Amino acid sequence: MHLVGNSFGGAVCTRVAATRPDLIRTVTLVAPAMPDLWVRPVTARFPALCVPKFGSWLLNRVQKMTPLARVEASIGTIYYDGRCVHPDRIAYDIAEIERRDALGYGDAVLIRCARSIVAEYLRLGRHSLWRDAAQVEAPALVIYGSHDKIVDPRMAGRAARSFPRSRVVVLPRTGHVAQMERPGAVAAEFRRMVTAPQDTALGNEPLALPVM
Repeated sequence: MHLVGNSFGGAVCTRVAATRPDLIRTVTLVAPAMPDLWVRPVTARFPALCVPKFGSWLLNRVQKMTPLARVEASIGTIYYDGRCVHPDRIAYDIAEIERRDALGYGDAVLIRCARSIVAEYLRLGRHSLWRDAAQVEAPALVIYGSHDKIVDPRMAGRAARSFPRSRVVVLPRTGHVAQMERPGAVAAEFRRMVTAPQDTALGNEPLALPVM
């Protein structure tokens, strides 16, 4: 199969590809959440949510915001230019927040997710995701956004050194969801990989830097 993942999904794809290479033809990772111990303003929220009681207090403060305000904050974090988000998508996200608020267990899920992410980042040695990256046998396309506030685009260099058969691309004026902000560019890179002969695809290509 062709395995594709964004953000933490990219981290999951890395582990799957390293564990079951017999099932994977190519791997496409968009802003993969690989371990990075340099804390940024946005990523600092994850360890903060893990602190007993403090995490619940933070989420209570967030829930005092209107659903629209929360959606706008998310858009500002995820996108380089939030104006590309269609109004219908904003309306859908508002309805989804209202639905989750009514479930009663949303806070517990978010806190457990944050703990899982932090735990994954702190794994060392043979359990590290970067160690898994070095074990990926399939051609890997790794895409970063130059203005990603969640995954540091400077990780592109490490990705280029870690994945054995990789093409690493940094897209200019792009945030955390390149497949939504620059779908044409992402699709073109994907097609380039999957149509290349398997014995020549992405053989340790140099890092592709953004063209401004």
